[in-house]
Amino acid sequence: MSRTQKKTLLGITLVLIALVLLAISRYDWNVSALLHVSRDFGQTYDAPEGTVLYEDGGYDGMLYYQIARDIPEILFGNTQTSQRDVSTAPLYGNVYRAQRILLPLFAFTLSFGKDVLLPYALLLINIASVIGALALAFAYQRKVSIGALAIALNPAALVGILFSLTEPLSLFFITLFLFLWKRAGERITFWSAVTLALAMLARETTVFLILPLAVFSLLKKEWKNTFFCLLSLIPFALWTLFLVDRFGALPLETSAGMLNIPFSGPLDLLQRSLAENITAYRLSSLSFLVLFFLPLALIEVYRWWKGREGGMLGSLLLVLIVAMLCLDAHIWGVITSIGRAVTPLYPVFAFKAMEEGGRMERTLSGSLILVSIVAAVGIALVTHPFTLA
Repeated sequence: MSRTQKKTLLGITLVLIALVLLAISRYDWNVSALLHVSRDFGQTYDAPEGTVLYEDGGYDGMLYYQIARDIPEILFGNTQTSQRDVSTAPLYGNVYRAQRILLPLFAFTLSFGKDVLLPYALLLINIASVIGALALAFAYQRKVSIGALAIALNPAALVGILFSLTEPLSLFFITLFLFLWKRAGERITFWSAVTLALAMLARETTVFLILPLAVFSLLKKEWKNTFFCLLSLIPFALWTLFLVDRFGALPLETSAGMLNIPFSGPLDLLQRSLAENITAYRLSSLSFLVLFFLPLALIEVYRWWKGREGGMLGSLLLVLIVAMLCLDAHIWGVITSIGRAVTPLYPVFAFKAMEEGGRMERTLSGSLILVSIVAAVGIALVTHPFTLA
C-alpha cells in the first residue's frame, strides 16, 4: 500500500472519529448515546448504570445491543444470568433483527460479555469495518480515487456508525467478497463464498447480491460459481430455522413487508416533498434520490438499453437499483432508512466506478459522498432530550 493510501486511510479514520465525537459531545461524551436506547426500553431491559436513555424514542442500535447482551440466552437458553425469558420478552416478539446476528455476536465476543464494554465494542467493530473496506478498495485499485472513497463515505457506513447498526460489517464482507472475486477473475471460490455467508448473517439484504449472482452464473453455465453462491446461503438458512424453533416466528416475514410496487417509494417521496412542509430528514432522502440514485439509475438503464452494459458488475448494479425502486414508501422517507436498506449497492457501485473511472462515475461518487457527509453531520448535530440509567 502506498504512502498516499496510508495517509488517506488515516485521514478517513480521523473524519469518522470526529463525526462520532460530534455526535456524543451533547451527551457528556458518553459512547452509549450511539446506541439510541429509549427510556422505556432501557427500563424494561435494565440498562446498565450510566447508559444514555433518549426521552423521545430509540432506534435499531438498542436492539442489536440488547441481542448482544442476551447472546448466551439466545444461543444456549442459559437463564442463569438473566431473569428474562427471551423467547417471550418484548424485544423478541419479532425476531427480524435477531437474524442479523453477526454484529451482536462479534460485539459480545470483543467485550468479553461485559455490558459496560459493549458500546465501545460496537463502535470499534463498525469503524474498523469501514476502514477495512476502504483498505480493500485501495488494495484492489492500487491508488486513491473518489470511487474508492465512496465505499467509506456513504449513508450505510456513516449512519451505521452513528446508530450502532449492522451495515458497516455488512459493507466490509461484501467488499471483501468483491475483492476476492475480482482477483480470481470473477470466479467464486470457497473462501469468497464464506465472505458472502458472513455478509448475509450481518444483513439479509445481501440476498440482493447473492441471488442475481447465482442466476447470472447459472445462465452462463458457470456451475461452480452457481454452487458456491447457493452454498453461501446455507448458514443464514440454518440460523433462520434456529430462530423459528427458538422463538416461533419467521424473521423474513418482516423483510418481505419492506417491498412494494416498483417506483411507489420514490414517487411518494417526491409527492410528499411537494405537498407538505419538508423536514430535514426528508430533505436528506430527497437529496439522496435527486443527486445520486436517480442519475445512477438513469445512466445504468441507458447503458443497458444501448447494449453498453456487458460486465457482471453492471448487471448486478442494475438489479440492486431495481431492488431499491421496490422498497416501500416509509423506507424512502428518511435517509437513515433508504440510505442503508440495500447495503450491497455501495460496494458494487464503488468497484464499478473504480473500473470505469469516467467523468460520470467520478461525479456520482462525489455526489454520494457530499450527500452522505452533510446528512451525517446533520444527524450528529441533533440533540435528543435524555437521562442516564
